[in-house]
Amino acid sequence: MPDLIEVNVRQGRYYVEAFCRIQSACWPNESFETAMRRDLERLDGPGLVEAWLDHMEALKTPYPTLRIFWKDRALTFRGMCRALASESGLGTPEAIIGLTDSDPQIVWNRQGAKYRRDDRDVMSAKQVNLNILERQDVETGGVRWLRTSKAPVLDEKGAIGIVGAFDIISMAEAKRLAKVK
Repeated sequence: MPDLIEVNVRQGRYYVEAFCRIQSACWPNESFETAMRRDLERLDGPGLVEAWLDHMEALKTPYPTLRIFWKDRALTFRGMCRALASESGLGTPEAIIGLTDSDPQIVWNRQGAKYRRDDRDVMSAKQVNLNILERQDVETGGVRWLRTSKAPVLDEKGAIGIVGAFDIISMAEAKRLAKVK
């Protein structure tokens, strides 16, 4: 069973293309990129979405701290990886669908307004935003640091959502990234 769920099959191509834009810049994996290019050329509809979900499963091995999520135009979650769903405090991707970063059930809700502001900026600019340094509350009451990248999901009419991915980074890496910005 794929690790990620809930991609609208009709819009699946747009979500796949958005993820590929950030993945190739931040988490390069030549075999993944080659496979996704091949699938984008030959597949459509449910086949493309299934292939994308299967390829993302494979990214867990070289990038164990990689977390992936996607949202619709209203910035409600439409899907995410199981690891992130577990860390959200809700347990499963199914439980988070339809919620936003600001919903009180989600562990990181105190950062929700900032996350949603960033998401809206990415959608309105219709541009990828790479290597955003973010702080996130965790279920144990502590904090972790994230290197996040987001891409707008674009169809012929404009932004219809957002795809994001982040990896969990050390405090030292967070300080280094802060100096670069």
